[in-house]
Amino acid sequence: MKINHDDFLSVAKIAAILGENGFDFKPEYFLALSPYTAENIMVHVQSGPIQARMSLPVTENTMGDKGFCLPRNECVRFLGASNSDTVSIQVDDRIARIRSGRSSMKAVTISIDSFPLAVPIGDTLLSIEVDATTLKAALALAVVGNTGLGEPQGVYFHPYLGDLHIYSTDGKVISHSAIKMDMLKTDDAKHENASTVPLKIAQTLLKAFKHFDKERIQIHFTENGLIFSDVGNTWNIHTQIVDNPKRFPWEAYILNAKYVLLCVITDNERMTETLDISTSISSDKLNAIALSVAEDNILSLSMNNDRGESKSAFEVETHNPYQMFTSSAPVHAFLGFCRKYGNNGVLHLGRLDMPNTIPLKLSYEGDDRFVISPSMSIAPCTG
Repeated sequence: MKINHDDFLSVAKIAAILGENGFDFKPEYFLALSPYTAENIMVHVQSGPIQARMSLPVTENTMGDKGFCLPRNECVRFLGASNSDTVSIQVDDRIARIRSGRSSMKAVTISIDSFPLAVPIGDTLLSIEVDATTLKAALALAVVGNTGLGEPQGVYFHPYLGDLHIYSTDGKVISHSAIKMDMLKTDDAKHENASTVPLKIAQTLLKAFKHFDKERIQIHFTENGLIFSDVGNTWNIHTQIVDNPKRFPWEAYILNAKYVLLCVITDNERMTETLDISTSISSDKLNAIALSVAEDNILSLSMNNDRGESKSAFEVETHNPYQMFTSSAPVHAFLGFCRKYGNNGVLHLGRLDMPNTIPLKLSYEGDDRFVISPSMSIAPCTG
């Protein structure tokens, strides 16, 4: 069998992201290649709570009616180091021979009979389609919001009133955004329950999505998991969801809380620089900083500990003067998100007036890709 080198390397890299590190003669350390069509084969990945299948075009298909397995990470290293146009593969019994130009690798493999192949998308409770770039940004915000202040509870995918809300919390920080979704299929019930994936899986999905060059991604909600796929179903990723996830009142923070705008920040880089200076007295990014929004359009940040004090300030557009202590790590994370995924938006700094707490709220306003602006609500702390 012959495959284009770059096509095979691209699929193998995605498989490596989804799979386990290390090596053992177990399916989670291998790729399974199975028959699909005359022009394509299917590449399968199995790694704990993740299963995936990806279509791979072949230039010469001699697979027959039964597939075979290849050691995943070893293939990635071999393909990454070789540079021919075509890769040929031959498997005899448990020995796989891979040739790329004048280079070759012989590897012991496992039987495909022991590999749990990912199945096509079956019955779903709900199927939706979203913009791929916006989904990546929303997922990135949910991931970076877990900064170590509390215990991660996973990332929630929540269809709600016609939009897809993606959020996460660790008990101290709530990261949230809502994106437009097109309904493909529903079970006619009011499907507004959130499906929660563990943080580690969400991080893996985000890394994998960066390698898929697609404009739209479909999300399929099932009884036991989520399935992500492209529109043509040339790839799909099955993920298990958290059983009985801990629920928290996200609506109270996102939809119902009284919001007070403190200031508008038009210079993200200046805000980042000020934060870096104010935290320079400590290497612990979880330490608290004093934040002050003054009437004279100045935002100042400072940190004081037994080593000394560091502080800095810059100009903003003040709406309501305010002072509080907050953790620096989530602020760093949100600013980084805005720099990497932002799209002509403006940073707003506000507070939520709630019965038992007054969190700081950072939001990225004016980015029309989102139905509800990306935001991070941070529990107050003592200095």
